Amino acid sequence: MTTDSLLTNLRKKDVFYVDQVETDGTVSILKKPQFLGVMQKDIMNVQSSRGTAQAFIIDGKILQKSLSLLGKDASWVKNVLLQHNISRISDVFFAQIDQVGNIYIDLRDDLM
Repeated sequence: MTTDSLLTNLRKKDVFYVDQVETDGTVSILKKPQFLGVMQKDIMNVQSSRGTAQAFIIDGKILQKSLSLLGKDASWVKNVLLQHNISRISDVFFAQIDQVGNIYIDLRDDLM
């Protein structure tokens, strides 16, 4: 399975932000409790949308088209990584940003 196909399958399950997913090593998807579907008791506690998330690093490589869509560049990526104490892009398995500016970064070392 490629990262692109994983992201597509997540969207089919109404998961648009990778940081909302817990993993157990299998392909089945279990949303974190705070991101489960709305129940009647939740109607009065509605959160605003984070907009569409855009991946900007996959498998240690910067996605130039994504950066262009975001109006960002490689120096922005470098600054983001430095803010998260990451010195090498190659250490990043996946990174995305939503329209509110929330950044999610998954490092390769937690795959081992």
